[in-house]
Order: sequence, then structure tokens, then C-alpha cells
Amino acid sequence: MKNNFKIHSIALCKNEADVISSCLLEAVKWSDYIYVYDGGSTDGTWEIVQSLNHPNIIPWKSDGKTFKEGLRAEVFNEFRGNSDVGDWWWQLNVDEFYEESPKEFLSRIPTWENLVHGIMAEYVLTDWEIGNLDFKKDFKDLRDEFRHYYVAWSEPRGFRYRKKLHWDENSAWPKHVGLSARKRILYKHYPSRSPEQLKIRYQTRVDNRNRGFEGWKEDTEGWRNTIRNSKDFIYDDGSRPLKYDKSIVPKHLEKSYIRIAKRIVHGLGVLP
Repeated sequence: MKNNFKIHSIALCKNEADVISSCLLEAVKWSDYIYVYDGGSTDGTWEIVQSLNHPNIIPWKSDGKTFKEGLRAEVFNEFRGNSDVGDWWWQLNVDEFYEESPKEFLSRIPTWENLVHGIMAEYVLTDWEIGNLDFKKDFKDLRDEFRHYYVAWSEPRGFRYRKKLHWDENSAWPKHVGLSARKRILYKHYPSRSPEQLKIRYQTRVDNRNRGFEGWKEDTEGWRNTIRNSKDFIYDDGSRPLKYDKSIVPKHLEKSYIRIAKRIVHGLGVLP
């Protein structure tokens, strides 16, 4: 196993007070650095980050910029000097948790593969959760009580650092980030954690859309539409690994001829 690398996690957040400490303290077990960029929270999120006082959690700044994926590039360009060649940079959304340590997972990625994708198991708030969970509990104590999820999505989660990488602030990922790894890491996503949190999440997203962000296509019913029927989802009975239909997860690998070309041009140093 190759584990002589560091993991630099980028955490963008806004109004996530109920989950932020749980996520960061869990992620710092496998992250060597967590750089936190707060989007101008009004619910105490930024103050919680600052109060954690952990040497590997770096509260970088809080401002009111409209959200865009390229904000992570600002963090990367500010702190890339902490990197050595072969380190990994990781997208850490503060409502996501890993059962397998990304550190251990990344140690098994071949040196010629430079981009890792994740498979998302999204836990949902259903009629069952509404009827059975005590939302007064801290989320760290409540997380394992969520029972309903679905798996239908895959997207990049991290890339291997090279000195010539360029990441501009209009892009979600660096240019020529490299060859995709065949293996994907599974992670749990908890965007819906309580009725009250759903209201805050919805309003935060509407605010960003009103200021120009084109993602997050919330419908006119708002937060209420995210409370689901439990019968439509997979039930988490505690068995591992999580069960899901792999055939419905989007494919992530480049076509064979593109993979061959990428391996050659990156290996020769033509591209980073």
C-alpha cells in the first residue's frame, strides 16, 4: 500500500450548523488538511468551524460570494504550496461521510490514475424518518438512524497533485486533471436531515440562484417536496456493503482509446 501522501480537503459551506462539526471531525481522521471556505453563513456555521481549534482544520475565510463550483479553485490556489507531488486534493461536502477511509482507498490507486470518482448513496427524509426520529438530537447521534437511501449518481471527488496543474476560478476541476481511476469510492450523502434544516437549505439555495447561480433546480414546492415516501427507497438494514443496482450508476471511465492517449501524454509530461 502506498500511503506516503497527504490529503488536502476543500470544504465549502453555508448554513450547515447542524452537521459541520460532525463532518469535519470525522474527515480530519483521514485528511491532513481541511481548508474551510464559508459562504457567509448566518446560522453560526462559521463560528462553529472557528471553535473546533484543530491544527488540521483551517478556517480560511467567510464571505458572501454567490456560490459556484469554481470557488474551490480559490482555495487550491491559496494553499497549493502545502502540496507535494503525489498528494491528493479532495472535494469535501460537509453533508457527506465515508465508511471506508479515503486514505486507505487512495493508497490502492495506481500511480498512472489521477482522478477518483465517488458513488453517492443519498439518504432521504421520508415519512418513516419523520415518524421515528428525534430531530432534537445532535446529527452525530442521529446519522446512523436514517434508514432510506438511493444510489443513482457518480461524480469526481479527488485528484492527484502535480506541479503543472492549472485550476481557474471558472472551472469545477483543474484543466487536464488526468486519467480516471477504475475504482470508485462509495460515500453517504445527507442533504435532508430535519424539516427545519430543509427550510434553511432551500432558502440558502434559492438565494444563490437569485444572485446568478444556475444550478440547484429547486421546484416551486420548495423544501416540502423533499419529504419522500419510504416505499420508494432502499432500506438500510445495517448490512454492509450497502446494496444498490450497479447498472443504474452512470459510467465514469473514458473510452479505451482516450484512456490510452491520456496515459501516454500524461506519462510523457506533455500534459500535467
